[in-house]
Amino acid sequence: MKSLANFDLDNYNYESHKLWEKIQFIEGSFTGDQTRQIVGAMVRHKIDYHTREKFGDEMRSGNAKGCSASRLENLRELEQELAALISDAQGREKKLEIRGTIEIVEVD
Repeated sequence: MKSLANFDLDNYNYESHKLWEKIQFIEGSFTGDQTRQIVGAMVRHKIDYHTREKFGDEMRSGNAKGCSASRLENLRELEQELAALISDAQGREKKLEIRGTIEIVEVD
């Protein structure tokens, strides 16, 4: 499964950054429909954000090759993978547990 943030926490150098805040964003067990709503809304929000960023890049430079363009592709793949995972769990009448922590760090 891909990370929503595309961030390698295992190899993250915590010493070079000051942790400002660690927030328990979500934790719980949900039905497939609830999971689809919760996680789907987050992914769709990120897709909308990067769509606007890509449009801005195109307007400013005539080029959509920035980070937002590649991130959009990753997010659309993730959206499909999540849909398959959720459908599979629903087909087996399983609940899904979502755990999400947000870490806000100061960087140089």
